[in-house]
Amino acid sequence: ARIVFYHYYEQLCIGSRSNPDFLSRRSRGRDTASVATDKILEDMYSSKKDRVNSRTWKRRQDSLQ
Repeated sequence: ARIVFYHYYEQLCIGSRSNPDFLSRRSRGRDTASVATDKILEDMYSSKKDRVNSRTWKRRQDSLQ
């Protein structure tokens, strides 16, 4: 599972160069790794950051590291 997860993460980082959604997030001062991590969390939990308590979001983000 870790290998698949890492491969998906790498694909997101590489694909972020041409994805307009990623580019808009990066233009707000965020790096590629944090944008990819947020995208993975959104996919895993089927929720947007806006709908999740900020403390819960931070816990989920920390669990990936």
